[in-house]
Formats: sequence, C-alpha cells, structure tokens
Amino acid sequence: MRVAVAVLLLACTCARAADEKPAFEIELSAPKCFYPDETLDLKATIRNTGKGDGFVLGPVDGAFDGLRAMVSYRERVTLNGKAVSRRTDIRRFDNLVNTIRPEDLIAVKAGQRAALPVGYVTQYYQFTTPGKYEFALTYEFDPGAADKIEGGAFEKKVRALPAAKATAKVEFAVLPFPPAVAAAEDAWKAAQARHQLITTFAETVAKNPASTAQERDLAAERLKRATANLSAAAEAYTEKMAAFRTERAAERKKAAEQK
Repeated sequence: MRVAVAVLLLACTCARAADEKPAFEIELSAPKCFYPDETLDLKATIRNTGKGDGFVLGPVDGAFDGLRAMVSYRERVTLNGKAVSRRTDIRRFDNLVNTIRPEDLIAVKAGQRAALPVGYVTQYYQFTTPGKYEFALTYEFDPGAADKIEGGAFEKKVRALPAAKATAKVEFAVLPFPPAVAAAEDAWKAAQARHQLITTFAETVAKNPASTAQERDLAAERLKRATANLSAAAEAYTEKMAAFRTERAAERKKAAEQK
C-alpha cells in the first residue's frame, strides 16, 4: 500500500488562451511502512491537469545541491517531527555544474504524467532508525535568473516559461525488527565487542616477552572460545534474519496479488 500527497503547481506556456494553460501537480508516493533493511521506494511524478501541454525544468546537475539559480529541488526529512540532516560522508567534490540543455526540460502533455527522478534521496539520507518519517520536496523555477544555460532559441523558450514554486510531502514509517531478530542482533553485536577485546588481550600477551607459556595458552583458549561464540551468534542472527525476510517476501507477494 502506498500513500500519496499532491500540491498544485501553476504554470503556463506563452501565447495560449487561458483555458488551454497547463496546470501541474507534483505527486510523491512511498510505501506506508517498511523495515530498516529495506530500501525506501520513493517515487515522484508531475501530472498536467490542465488543457494545454507544458514543460517543467527537471532536476539538472546541481539543482539538489543549491548550486543553481534558475531551478532548485530542495528536500527536507523529519523523523518523529525532528529534522534529519543530510549525510556528510557523501558530498560533491566540486561546485561545477553542467549546462542546462533541451533534454533537461520535461514535457508533460495535458492529462498526462511524467516521472521525476529522486533516486538521490537514499544516497543522502539513511532510513534505518525506526519511527515516523516525513519527506518534503520543494521545486522552484525562476526563468529570469542568471544560470549556465544553452543559448539561442532554447534559452528564449525557457525564459518564456512562468516562474513556479511547489512543495509536496509524503509520510511513511520505518518499523522496528521483530523482538526475536532484534535480540539475535544484540547478541551478535555483544559477541563482536567481546571478541575484539579478547583478541587485543591475546595479542598483547603473545607479544609480551615476560608472558609465561601458561598465560599464552590461557589467552589463546579464551580467544578460541570467544571466536566460537561469535560464530554461533552470527549464525543465529543470520538464521533469524533469513526467516524474517522469507516471511516478508511472502507478505509482499500476497499484498501484490491482492492489488
């Protein structure tokens, strides 16, 4: 099941009668809920509800990074009502942007829809913490702004388009794993931490020239047990997660068949 929210974005092409102007709606949709190990399937479309054909300037290079003057696509994510920051470990290496070209215009005929690429979202945001999320997308277009754009007839066409602004929102929830899976994961993480500590201790004993043979043997035996416990915990977690994913796949299949 998907939820969708739409907001009205008014635009028109020049030299058309009032009753032939296009009227655009931006729609966002996402699964109502999913689990932390599943990818957010976020989709956006532009629907022309007017009687005339029209154009929207798509998400050109830099539009999502605040590097364009003519067009911008700004995202906002909240978790349980609090703003979520963009990831800082993924970023652009420079501020150079490509030239806006004819292929960057999205044509939307009257009564039709066109897809809007938003795949960047799962790159810049992580949806792994359980809770209620809201994703908002704001589109702004200023035809008179100075920008890097191909000249000639194409630039005249773009600058003849009207200014526009719209915001669309969609809500979804990330569910916590079932208790059995969560417990197995906690046990695995605890085993990893203990194994790391014992490994460090065993290495220290082995490198210490003052260590006796008995001390080295005891440290090695502890490491052996810790390794076995880690392996068992990892196997238990893998089994629980595999069973959970099999159950989820069956649920999704059943839901798809009922549509």
